[in-house]
Amino acid sequence: MLSRIQKEENLFIRILVKTVARLYNNDKNFYMERDEKGIFS
Repeated sequence: MLSRIQKEENLFIRILVKTVARLYNNDKNFYMERDEKGIFS
């Protein structure tokens, strides 16, 4: 059985991971769009 604190930590970590993944994907798309225009090529 997880203690309540551990459950809250797990929830926080999951939210953090989702947020970071979303930001990472947005950045990746942003750079890919820029790359198509030849700025980073």
